[in-house]
Amino acid sequence: ISSMRRITTFFVLLILWSCEEDKGDKTEPEVSITSPSSGSTVNEIVTITCEATDNKEIDFVQFFVNDSLDSFLVSAEPYVFEWNTNNLENGIYSIKAVAYDISGNSAESSTISLSVDNSLSIPKSVEIIDISYSLTLMTIRFRQSVEDDFKRYTIFVSSSEDSSEMLEIGSKFGGEGNGGVILKEAHLGRDSLVGVAMVLNRMSQEKIPISKIHESLPQFHIIKDKIDLDKVDKDVVITQAISIFKDAKIDKTDGLKLSWDDRWIHLRGSNTEPILRIYAEAPTKSEAHLLVDRIRATI
Repeated sequence: ISSMRRITTFFVLLILWSCEEDKGDKTEPEVSITSPSSGSTVNEIVTITCEATDNKEIDFVQFFVNDSLDSFLVSAEPYVFEWNTNNLENGIYSIKAVAYDISGNSAESSTISLSVDNSLSIPKSVEIIDISYSLTLMTIRFRQSVEDDFKRYTIFVSSSEDSSEMLEIGSKFGGEGNGGVILKEAHLGRDSLVGVAMVLNRMSQEKIPISKIHESLPQFHIIKDKIDLDKVDKDVVITQAISIFKDAKIDKTDGLKLSWDDRWIHLRGSNTEPILRIYAEAPTKSEAHLLVDRIRATI
């Protein structure tokens, strides 16, 4: 009987222990965001750090932005989330971290609010000290950036081919249809002051009004027009122009230029606006208008 009591007691204790074991670990982990502090203004890539502890072991941590999951599982310390705000609208965002332990318990951190302002990430403009020219070289001196996240400088070069072609063929003078002139003797860039100097130089050679000098030159009239590309395909317009003026000489160096002995029409997309520029030149204004009108009639 004594032995039976001992065996019964053993099984009762075993059952009680099993029931206690089935309850498992119910202790939730503790988690808090340590950086940045709530109310901070941030931009670009933001490093969000949290601390997580548990009576047994942390399994992983996840980060939520405006209650939406926005990170992979972070399964080891340090618990860090690199938040990319570059494609977000400026505004207030709520951030929280959720920690999970190996027993399946979870806990949320207190929510922090961060103000995204990516206008702060725009690089400061470069301060140019001076620019100098030679026949084959342009030198630009500017102050070095002292911003912490500075990466590189980029110099944008004009898309005009005039200068390079001038060097290739040995030309002393060049220009574009907008009136910009290039005088190799001065430098290989368009310069309005050089144009003014050349006009004054010509006036100094004869004691006659500039109107008389103008009358002595071949007379042409230029028309400048443009087409809004919001509802028009630029390539379609150019293709139609070629089909309309089949007898013209075609030049596609910069857009499309159609030329005859005494007139021309030039179509090119703007580099700064969604428009197609149309320039036409002919012996009379009405003839120049006619070239433009024939293009517009196809739209």
